[in-house]
Amino acid sequence: MNTTPKRSLRSLEKQLQQCLDAQLYATWRQLTPLGATCSTWGDPKTAVASSLGETPRPQWLLYLERPQDRTGFSTWEDPKTAVALENCPIQVRCAIKNADLLVLAQHKAEFRPDLQQTFKAIHQAILSLSPELAGELRLYLRVLGQVQPYAYHAFKLPQPLGSVKTEANDVNPLTAFAWLEKLIEDHENPREAIETSPSEASESSDLVLSNENRLALSSEAEATEKGELRNLQELEEFPSGLFNELNLSKDVDRQTIKFKELPSWWGQVSAYLFLSIALCSVGLYAFTRPCVLGKCTTLAQAQQEIDSAQKILASAKYAQNFAQVQKKFNLATEQLEQIPVWSGKYLAARRMVNNYEIEATQIDQVMNALEIGAAAWKKAQNAPLPLERWREIEASWSKAITLLEKIPPQSEVYSFAQNKLSEYEANLQAIAARVQQEEYAAKTLQEIREKADLAYTRQGVASGLESWQGIYDLWEEIVNLIPKIPPSTTAYVQLQDSVAEYRKQLTKAREQEVQEQISQETYDMAIATAEQAQQLSEQKQWSNALNSWTDALTLARQIPDNTFYSAKAQSLATSYTNARNEAAVNLKKATILQKTQNDLKKLCNGNPLVCEYTVTEDVINVWLTPAYIRHVKRTALLADQKGDNKALVGIDKHLDTLKVALQTISDNAKIPLVLYDSYGGLIGRHPKN
Repeated sequence: MNTTPKRSLRSLEKQLQQCLDAQLYATWRQLTPLGATCSTWGDPKTAVASSLGETPRPQWLLYLERPQDRTGFSTWEDPKTAVALENCPIQVRCAIKNADLLVLAQHKAEFRPDLQQTFKAIHQAILSLSPELAGELRLYLRVLGQVQPYAYHAFKLPQPLGSVKTEANDVNPLTAFAWLEKLIEDHENPREAIETSPSEASESSDLVLSNENRLALSSEAEATEKGELRNLQELEEFPSGLFNELNLSKDVDRQTIKFKELPSWWGQVSAYLFLSIALCSVGLYAFTRPCVLGKCTTLAQAQQEIDSAQKILASAKYAQNFAQVQKKFNLATEQLEQIPVWSGKYLAARRMVNNYEIEATQIDQVMNALEIGAAAWKKAQNAPLPLERWREIEASWSKAITLLEKIPPQSEVYSFAQNKLSEYEANLQAIAARVQQEEYAAKTLQEIREKADLAYTRQGVASGLESWQGIYDLWEEIVNLIPKIPPSTTAYVQLQDSVAEYRKQLTKAREQEVQEQISQETYDMAIATAEQAQQLSEQKQWSNALNSWTDALTLARQIPDNTFYSAKAQSLATSYTNARNEAAVNLKKATILQKTQNDLKKLCNGNPLVCEYTVTEDVINVWLTPAYIRHVKRTALLADQKGDNKALVGIDKHLDTLKVALQTISDNAKIPLVLYDSYGGLIGRHPKN
């Protein structure tokens, strides 16, 4: 269940005050003839009517009776009708019946007030407005638009309605007709609207509504002058059937209080008593206000504060000086606003306020600019700052500059404002530079991170020298961008964790690029050497071929691992190894054949030529020359003829030596040897099988 908000209670209190004041005024008009007032502010029995010229009429009453001052305002409703504020969820009606105060509070259906709290709030508000009332206070609650109330409560009051203390110090300025003072002041001396906070705006709204209701009282006074006064009996009949407890429905939540029926004449007597005490209270309150009677020290004190403030303002150089001036102006304003409208010094006080009000507003602008500038300067001390924070600081300096630019040349603070304006413009330019710097740093950092992401992606799929050259170039660009970020930026701080890694990646990319370069060059050289070895092998230059194959194999094995050509190098090495081994075998065979040919050449050479030969991998064919055969036969024949056995033995030994030499050559070459005569006849073979 909802409870009545404090703001609504304040509005409710104003409505109650208006109700009470309306009842007091209506009663006064009924008891006082038109054009006369009470000559004695005391017991109504001693009150005598006097003419307007004989006794001064109360200021508030003179105001109410001036039709020209009521132009544009709505008339008072009957005092028995609603005096409600639009912003208050509870609207109040009140009436006086037999010296008892009847209060009806109504609200919209959707608003569900707490009964106990609402009754208590209204009760306390009544006592605060007129703390020593007597009789009975009857409170009713109903839903707006309904005829019957749904709740009722009654309180016993300490004194007759309208009774207040006569001491000036005990008079509550919100009781009786005190609100008329504020109404007259607002109407005769309108002030320019200024910006207020939401809470102040709310209170101001309540006051405006209250003034409209209060001004409506003037219509009642005018109606009285036309002879349209209502009598007390009509007042007591308000509202019809509404304040009759017997008419309440059975479901009404109420507290029944028995009371003794007062005599019929009590209403008139209590009204006179109420009027006398109320007027006496108003009179005491009016004459005890500053500058009403005697010397006006308040005005002098305010002037002293203003003079002191202007003296400080003339030499003000620091924000503290303006704070002192502002404080003195505020103090002077408080003092001058205490002077009521009925004081002879009121107009002088208003002129003083109006004279320095513009200057005070300009000082407020300067103070506001200084506060904004100080806050902006303080924020900038925590650099580096994010770009958004620099923009906020830039906006603050711009706002402060705008406030200073509004100070007109004729102002007392113009010179100070111009000096600060130059300083603030320089600060704005510096902050603008920081904003640009931060924007550039943020953009550069973004570029670095995008390039780094691209480099990492390319590294994952890199193949070959060309790829790693592009990756290295990318990391080199990244590392070259790092020094371009100013150290006083947030981007610089954010980048520090990645700088070492980026430089490490640059080194890695460089090393990989070198490895790829070596790999590609070595691979190309291996391929070229292998092609040369192949040509030598085809030419059966086995020694050179073997050397070339060996070189090609060495190059293939020198290709770095983890490179594009490292996988190909393994297959090349296998192929080159086989080719080299084959070349080695062929070289060995060729060497043997060559040695065999050399040995045969040495053996066969002589005079005459001993033999002719051919050497292949499969067989060694040797043919004895005809000249050699003839020479051997002739030598043998001569030796035989001569009977030279020694010569014959020498011939046999020579043939055996030739035979052994041929066998040795065959054994060394591991190639079978076939010996033929000069006609191709087989002489023998070795080995025999």
